[in-house]
This record gives sequence, structure tokens and C-alpha cells, in this order.
Amino acid sequence: MQNIQLIIAALIAVGFVYLLIQKARASKQKSVGNANSLLFRDVLPLLVDPKITVGKTVGSWILTGRFKNQFFQIQTIVDILATRKLPSLWLMITLPEAQPVAAIFDLMMRPSGPTTFSNFDFLNTTIPTPMNFPSHAVIRTDDASKLIALDQLLPFLEIFHERFGKELLISPKGLRIVVQAAEADRARYSVLREADFGAVVIDAGLATRCMQTLLDLQTSLKENDV
Repeated sequence: MQNIQLIIAALIAVGFVYLLIQKARASKQKSVGNANSLLFRDVLPLLVDPKITVGKTVGSWILTGRFKNQFFQIQTIVDILATRKLPSLWLMITLPEAQPVAAIFDLMMRPSGPTTFSNFDFLNTTIPTPMNFPSHAVIRTDDASKLIALDQLLPFLEIFHERFGKELLISPKGLRIVVQAAEADRARYSVLREADFGAVVIDAGLATRCMQTLLDLQTSLKENDV
């Protein structure tokens, strides 16, 4: 009789633990869902057939959809590697469509350490930055002999004259703009070394501006390739 009571008590305990685990999972899923819904709340209406998925790294979310009949990928990346700086939440806006270029053009603003969101560090050739380009811009390529004319890019660099513009990538596989969406809370990072960005909502105006710039750049590249 005592053994039966012990077995019943053990089963009850196991059932209780299982319920707690399920409740914790449901709470986490709800929290995650609320986080990404808030993050892209103002951007979702800009896209046709929007879809949100989890990225491959912590704090990474991927929103895909069509803007003006073109497929876009909008991804967030948490960067905690930059030295002597607060962690950044980067917003990567990508137009993954083949482009009429033979070499990679990669403009990075204020590169000061390894980048978690780019292959900029692995490009082997640095190009002198033209005088009329944004200050603190560094340009790299994989083949300087096949690089597009740099003056062709001037109309598309406005966002990089501003604080949050970070990277412009032009490659045969597509186009990308990276901007800073948020910076970690200084107090929490200083004390707890925690990259807390608070209740971040991606600015719809910024996302629209980046996507439109990529569309205009694509049109320019194709027109000049004719």
C-alpha cells in the first residue's frame, strides 16, 4: 500500500513539473511573439505577404515581403563586439536580386572592429574614398579593376551622411543597406553587461527610405549597364 502511494505521489509530482514546463514554454513563446510583433509593428503594413521568422543568432529576426513588387528581407542583428561602444541593434535591408555588376562594392562607415553582419573584413582591396563621399567611409572590393564608377553612387549616399547609416553593399547577388535601429541602454550595459534595447519599434520611415534607395540604385545600375 505504501509503495502504491509513493508511485501515485511521484506521478503527481511529474505531472506538476510537466505543467510548469509547458506553462513556461507558452509564456516564452508569447513573449517572443509579442517582441517581434512590436519590433516590426510599423513596418508590417509596408509589405505585401509579410512573414516573420527567427534568425540564426540571439536577437535576430527576419521579416520578408514585397515592397513595390520587389522581394525584400529586413533583418535585425545584435552587435556586442564593437570595442569601447555600446551594443547596437543593426537593421539589414536586403534586395536579393541579381545585379549587373562584376565586382563587390562595400562601403562601411567608421569600421573599428570585426563586423558580425558583413563580409567587409574579408574583402582584400581598400579603395581611396572620394572627397565627396561621406566622412569616415571606407570602401573595399574584391576586384578593383571591375568596380563600378563611384560617382554613379553619389545620389544614393545621403543616408550615410547621417549618424545611423552604416553599410552599403553592392554585389552580383543583390543590394543591401545597414543602419542602426537602436543602441543598448547605457546603465544596464555598464552594470550588468546586458544588451537591453528596450521596447524597440523599427521606424517605418527609415525602412521605407532604405528600400526605396535600393530600388532607385538598382534602376540606376541597370540603366548604366545598357
